[in-house]
Amino acid sequence: MVIWYPHTMNERAPLYAFLGGIGLVTIGALLLGRRRSEFPGAGRPSLPATVPATTGAVQKAIVAEANRQGVNPAVALLFADVESGFQAGAVGDKNWPYRGDNWERFVLNNPRLQGNPYLMDRELWVSYGVYQLLAPFHLHYHDPMANPRSLLNLNTNVRVGVAKIKRLLSKYGDPLAARMAYVCGSPSACSTSRAELIASRLESKAGRWNIYLGSDAMARAREMAVA
Repeated sequence: MVIWYPHTMNERAPLYAFLGGIGLVTIGALLLGRRRSEFPGAGRPSLPATVPATTGAVQKAIVAEANRQGVNPAVALLFADVESGFQAGAVGDKNWPYRGDNWERFVLNNPRLQGNPYLMDRELWVSYGVYQLLAPFHLHYHDPMANPRSLLNLNTNVRVGVAKIKRLLSKYGDPLAARMAYVCGSPSACSTSRAELIASRLESKAGRWNIYLGSDAMARAREMAVA
């Protein structure tokens, strides 16, 4: 085998230029790769990753947060049971952004969300997590500029959800009335049929958490709905 080696500068110049070009391309690629890894959010923001949580872990987180906020843990557990069955990765109300003018009215024109980079991602503005928090109405309690899917984070969802239950219990005093407000905005905003469904679902799981709603729960739900 014959190995050729350039002896003169004229022979070496093209070789040096070739090798130099390869070096620049390689270094440039490495730097570009580094820049991209250092700035993963460049361009369109990425979605946060979520880790599935067991029912036991979810219930433990709820009890801890309820105690921290001074909320009856049994009520906090009952609401989560009714909302999602303690499914931390639950995603619901997928048709909500496409119903009527919901997206335009409560997302695009929501003053609390102005500047959020996900406003145009219509499919993201749905309900998330253990407490099925509807993003347009709950994201600002966490971070108004965050990805709506950040509400899937267990600790975030439980903190915001328990805080909402606390506000409603303070305002209405009664778990049934608080539950109606949780679903409809206020007890009187519920239709009679919706109120009956809420009371029925709440009664079906209240005993599991040693909560007694009273024998007249259904009648009270109807009264509050038409009040």
